[in-house]
Amino acid sequence: MKRHVVFLLIVIMAILIASCGPSTEIEATEAPADTEEPPVEDTGPIQIGINVPLSGVVAFLGQDEKLGYDLALEEINDAGGVLGRVLELIYVDNQCSPTEGVTAHRQLMDLHNVVATIGGSCSSATLAFMPIVEESQIPNLVQSATNPDITRLSGIGGNIWNFRMNVDDSIMAKYFSKFIADDAESVYMMAANNDWGRGAVAAYEPHFEELGVAFLGAEYFEQGLADFRPILTKIKAQEPESLLLIMESRDAATMVRQMKEMGWDPRPAIFARGSVVTNEFVEITHDDCSLGAGIMEATLNAYGIYPEFDAMFEEKYGKLAPLSAGLGYSALNVVVNAIELAGSADPAEIRDAMAQLDYEDPILGGVKFNEYNQNHPNMSITSMNDNCEIALLDVVFTGE
Repeated sequence: MKRHVVFLLIVIMAILIASCGPSTEIEATEAPADTEEPPVEDTGPIQIGINVPLSGVVAFLGQDEKLGYDLALEEINDAGGVLGRVLELIYVDNQCSPTEGVTAHRQLMDLHNVVATIGGSCSSATLAFMPIVEESQIPNLVQSATNPDITRLSGIGGNIWNFRMNVDDSIMAKYFSKFIADDAESVYMMAANNDWGRGAVAAYEPHFEELGVAFLGAEYFEQGLADFRPILTKIKAQEPESLLLIMESRDAATMVRQMKEMGWDPRPAIFARGSVVTNEFVEITHDDCSLGAGIMEATLNAYGIYPEFDAMFEEKYGKLAPLSAGLGYSALNVVVNAIELAGSADPAEIRDAMAQLDYEDPILGGVKFNEYNQNHPNMSITSMNDNCEIALLDVVFTGE
């Protein structure tokens, strides 16, 4: 009997063990749920870097530009920002110096998350930091520097990340030299001793020779010079029929005062390239309007080109708009248009969109970059009378 019981227990245990063993049946299993989360959309501010002179002898250029940038920034953010995000400007000071220009641009690249930059007002500073633009692959828009080498080195010239919205001196010389040739048979140039001034002299000289205007020479000065008399004495001895000044408003005001003090009367016809026939020049010389009388200037922008901007500026700041403010206003809008065309804040996509821009700007005229990333906007010809009044004589289309 015991044997039967033991045998029965063994059979039962065997059945139990078999029932607990691994199943040979293939069970259908569900695929694991996709746990990868969608990328988080960046809703923070879009940062644009502004590399301009905010201190030094031409600090007023950057400070005036800043007023234009800030006015455009307020408009843009009040209208909803860019791509639904707030726009933020990061300012750095290049002091119109090559060394400080490089330092300032490095600061933008290393300490901030900028998707594009605008700068740097002065040709020497701009040429110095252009290699950083290429290295960082963050697009830069030159807004007012005019040395022709900036164009030569951009686009198919090598640096595809650098663009220029304003005309350069080689373009301006082609047109403005004809205005000078209509009034004078000889010319002497006075130019800032930097890449801007030297580049302009190199651009104008061959045009004068081609037009039969005797080029008597060029004198270079350091910006902020207090005494122009030695230079003026040397030039006066050559008896030029005209002077072409590559000069900003404050240096020009000092220089024409000293011409008058020297008794240089009648003085030669004065032509200018810089910021001479401007509200800022009038502000300095309003005590003697004869100082600016008759000066004719070729310029990147002029008071009266865009009356709506002039009115907005005066309402906000309580003074007449300086030349550089309009350039800052337009420059920020050029970059914002590129971002909106790209539909992205990615620097490479902004660069590609910048190359495709084609629209009318109320200050610049056309905005369309060629293969050298050079725009061909309008050039203004202005003059001043003996009541300190500025007249817009002509708007020259420089398109190819």
